[in-house]
Amino acid sequence: MLKSIAYLLLLTSVDGAHRVKRIVGGIQAKSPPRDDPVVFIYQPTKTIRIEGLQQDQRGFYSFLGIPYADPPIGKNRFVRARLRKLVGDFEAKKYPDPCPQPSANNEQEIVGQEDCLKLNIHTPEMPDPDTKLPVIIFLHGGGFRFGSASQYDPRHLIGQKVLFVGVQYRLGSLGILGLGSKEIPSNGALSDCVAAVRWTHKYIQFFGGDPEKVTILGHGSGAALAIMLSMSKFTNPLIRGIVAMSGSAISPHAVDLSPIKSFGDVHRINRCTRENSLKIFKCLQNVPATDIIRGDSDIQLLPQNSDLIADLSGFLGFSPNVEDIDDRRGLPGLLTEYPNNFFASGHFNSKIRLLIGQTKDETSRCTSLTNIPKDTLNTLQDTATNFLSFFNLTNPLDLINQLSSTVLTMGSLPKKLLDDIIEGTTEICFSIPTVFTAEFWSTSAQSFVYSFNFMSKSSIPGGEIFLPQLPLIQSQKQVEKVAHGDDL
Repeated sequence: MLKSIAYLLLLTSVDGAHRVKRIVGGIQAKSPPRDDPVVFIYQPTKTIRIEGLQQDQRGFYSFLGIPYADPPIGKNRFVRARLRKLVGDFEAKKYPDPCPQPSANNEQEIVGQEDCLKLNIHTPEMPDPDTKLPVIIFLHGGGFRFGSASQYDPRHLIGQKVLFVGVQYRLGSLGILGLGSKEIPSNGALSDCVAAVRWTHKYIQFFGGDPEKVTILGHGSGAALAIMLSMSKFTNPLIRGIVAMSGSAISPHAVDLSPIKSFGDVHRINRCTRENSLKIFKCLQNVPATDIIRGDSDIQLLPQNSDLIADLSGFLGFSPNVEDIDDRRGLPGLLTEYPNNFFASGHFNSKIRLLIGQTKDETSRCTSLTNIPKDTLNTLQDTATNFLSFFNLTNPLDLINQLSSTVLTMGSLPKKLLDDIIEGTTEICFSIPTVFTAEFWSTSAQSFVYSFNFMSKSSIPGGEIFLPQLPLIQSQKQVEKVAHGDDL
């Protein structure tokens, strides 16, 4: 007993009411490492453990690279995504590889993996039984050819006490190809997004999210996908709100009007010419993914596929297409009507709230004083008039064409005329789709329109960071212009 008391006295001394630690022998041990965040998903027969990481410098918790659908490889290539259930424990500490796409530095170099249908979950706090945070599902832009869920920093949104889910979906012809038929389906990328929304609705409660408060946030082509999700009976009931940044399903080239031609371009350039479409489809399922993505770049450069309106709109020739109407002989289509017809006809019936908008000068980096061909405005006039005829609108470029017919022969454009072109093309490719989407929407649910006019002092615009491959932002930033992607 005395030995024990003596030992304790070696460790502590009492000075009034204060106890002071004493170290006897050796050095003080380091504090034990902090445990990584863990989420438990409870199933009727088992409990699944998902281990994430704490972003110390950013102040939130992350669960990375969680698969939400079966890998789209082999016989699953091009076909509709199949929801993947969580089974077994999972370590979610590594950002996933992007879906296959050309490198930003070298278009012949392909980056990413075909097994890419994964999502990242970021949350400001670990869940408890009372945690029910609003959920944002983010669909990146990139013209249906570029981008990933991992390149965006969500700290500012998370700081508003929301749970952020970044989704990856198939790109290029790997995510679009098909004929819209039961035998050769289309819209793999759209089906990926449907699967991601359904997965989120099923599991997000275990991460502290409220499945009844899901908002889809999309930029560019991601915004077009977000609007299309509102048209699908599979996802419409699961969505509470949509934020569409610089894009809409009724934008020019948001939907492929010639899917048979696109299918032909892809199978010819990949040397999959066969006697019938089904054999062509099976042949393409065996072509290396890197070859298909390189072939997409070649197809995009074909003269007959050159379309300035597509470049100005932020789309690169690979867009979702309309599928067969459900005849109960196979899986029902995800997109069975052209979006402009769908909304104009009054078929939209939903309580989803919409916030849609654009930057002030969306097309200002697609045009410069030195790279406008002499016949550009004529091309713009012809292609834009077809698009605008649906809305019974006059082409705002008509007057510009008349004024510039002699100026174009001089080579460069005066700044005033260039500003007029930027204003006209922004109106055609962004303002008109934005306003009409909101107007169609307002017949059924609340809709709001915004314009992003803030001019950042940053030397590197947002579009250059996140969307370096888009023709829409290839030129130098114009002074006092707010271009596509500057709001990212």
